[in-house]
Amino acid sequence: MNQGLKKTIVSFHISAILYFMVAVLFLILFIVFLGQGDESTAIAFPMLLGVVLSIAVGIFLEFVISALKKQKYWAWIAGIVISIIFIPSAFIILGIVALIGLLDENTRKAFEKK
Repeated sequence: MNQGLKKTIVSFHISAILYFMVAVLFLILFIVFLGQGDESTAIAFPMLLGVVLSIAVGIFLEFVISALKKQKYWAWIAGIVISIIFIPSAFIILGIVALIGLLDENTRKAFEKK
């Protein structure tokens, strides 16, 4: 595995961990808002949706990482798309590092051969 791909995988692992941490935060907020009474129930259930979506994104990232290690072409494309989505978000640095790693000449050649 080349260095560019290693950088991408580390960036995606960090992103997945951050998504799992966000899920825990949303879960705590869900529990807090649920205990406040009827008025805060409308706020609590979007928090539960945040928990589910954050966990789903984290699992998807780990799935893409697994496929990148196996040098699947679709994972390379998915990684590029994920990296581009990360750039205009709070994950900007992770997105740039991952994108540079995926667009590295050696990484592109490794995935184009398959």
